[in-house]
Amino acid sequence: MVGLVTAIILIPLLGAVAVSTWPSASAEATAGRLRNVRPIALMFNIISAGCALALWRNFDASATALQFVERHAWIPAINAEYLVGVDGLSLLLVLLTSLIIPFVISSMTPLVTYGGQVSTLAAQYAPQLATAQAIDPKTQAALNANPSDTTALATAVGEIAKTFNVSQTVATSRLEALAAVPKADLQFLNEHAAEVTTAAVAAPGQWKTWWWVCIAGEALFIPFIFVMTGRWSPRKAREDAEAHERKVQEELAALQEA
Repeated sequence: MVGLVTAIILIPLLGAVAVSTWPSASAEATAGRLRNVRPIALMFNIISAGCALALWRNFDASATALQFVERHAWIPAINAEYLVGVDGLSLLLVLLTSLIIPFVISSMTPLVTYGGQVSTLAAQYAPQLATAQAIDPKTQAALNANPSDTTALATAVGEIAKTFNVSQTVATSRLEALAAVPKADLQFLNEHAAEVTTAAVAAPGQWKTWWWVCIAGEALFIPFIFVMTGRWSPRKAREDAEAHERKVQEELAALQEA
């Protein structure tokens, strides 16, 4: 199974490149639209997890040396080498990472997924969005159903003029500017602006929740330290190993005499 450790190292790097260069999720998306990175990230994580499972299936638990060792000359002038391998502890960490990463990917908050694009569009269309807020939702619904509805247009102009205390001409100009905003951008804001705002309010306190989760994990882990098998003292552990070796040699000698 040569190359598995290198594959586990390189696959996430390739995934990062794919995430950063993948085309937009739809042809109508604007140039700065956040890419749909979750499926891409999950795909690369599944490949990496497959390599980790292959390591686990082929790992020899009775061996004490590093396994799946890959050693290549890198910079001979300074005697630098590329040397990787795994032992029992590092194998467990690799498997744990493969298990946790999908939960991390799927738990991205709207602030991470949509926050940047919402902020960009909100800044780009700030006057138009202020105009939209001045129009009654029923009037907006009527205009969406029929943009040429003269009654709804007149009502919208009146509401804008009243809210901003401007003339009918200025209100009409503001309504025309609102109508010029791409529908895809307005739809994106309608779908995600509210959840991004909610996430932004909740985000500052989330670290406390995860801090207590970590404390609880440590509280559960510490008692298990005392039930772990093996010697606590290196000297006694060495004595046990020497005693085991003597018994092995005695058994081998007995077998040879027989």
